[in-house]
Amino acid sequence: MKCNDRYSAAIKLNKRNATFYTNRALCYVNLEKHREAVADAKEAIRYDPQLAKGFLGQCYSVLRVVTNANLSILRVVTNAILVIRFSFV
Repeated sequence: MKCNDRYSAAIKLNKRNATFYTNRALCYVNLEKHREAVADAKEAIRYDPQLAKGFLGQCYSVLRVVTNANLSILRVVTNAILVIRFSFV
């Protein structure tokens, strides 16, 4: 049983526990499921707006998604430049 499964079971028992959502969000971050992590961070904030961990988890996940997107764009551009460059050789 993965950690996110354990927190999902805990959330079924107590849907208003912000800590369960933040902990599951961290599990999702480790599994690189960033959309799920952001969703859980938002739920944590909804139930406990003072919970800084929820905000931090949300920010971290968004930054990871943006970073991964930027890296993907960089790879595409680099490959395109190489293809163009070598097509003239």
